[in-house]
Amino acid sequence: MKYTKQIIFMAFVPLITFLICLLFFLFISSFAKTQQMQVNAASTNEQLLHNEKIQTPNPKHNAGDSNPVLVEQINLAQYLHGNLKFISEPYTFLKETSDKKSDLLHAEKEEPEASQSFTWNGSRLTAGSGVNYGPSGKETYYNLDMTGVIYMMRCLGNTDEYWVRSDGCKMLGSYIMIAANLSVHPRGSLVQTSLGTGIVCDTGSFAEEDPNQIDIAVTW
Repeated sequence: MKYTKQIIFMAFVPLITFLICLLFFLFISSFAKTQQMQVNAASTNEQLLHNEKIQTPNPKHNAGDSNPVLVEQINLAQYLHGNLKFISEPYTFLKETSDKKSDLLHAEKEEPEASQSFTWNGSRLTAGSGVNYGPSGKETYYNLDMTGVIYMMRCLGNTDEYWVRSDGCKMLGSYIMIAANLSVHPRGSLVQTSLGTGIVCDTGSFAEEDPNQIDIAVTW
């Protein structure tokens, strides 16, 4: 019986030692975590105080110096004042723009009168011929809805009236509406045809085959 008690006691000694070590380890870990939490809290408070100092405007400075929105507005105003004339002189800028626009409109009104003196004594394009060689080269005709073409010309600033001449030519103001290669004849340019002076309003696949060909808009 005596030996049995000794054996039991010797078996429990390592277990008790292990439990004591475990409790000591848990205590040390808990103490370390507590210290770390205190350090982190102190660091967070210090950072918050630092941020408040940065965000608080200095009473010795202007309010605009610490407001990034006002600073951006001031910089933008200075840029505009230094680079755009109409900010400081709106009337002068608008007046000059209006005068230039008036000159352009006046020039556009005078141009048709000069172009109306053109006459062509050669062969003329007809529905029966289909093809003609006029003052600017090969001529053909087409008959399509011109709504989209007219809208495009309006976007470019053309305000001339659309109408149909007695011989079936579709007109924009004083000029016959024509299609051409825009690299040779830019949109809005005037081109002489056997039926009169035309204004380039459109283009087509034919322009790739013959850059000098003119396609005249008619009702035929």
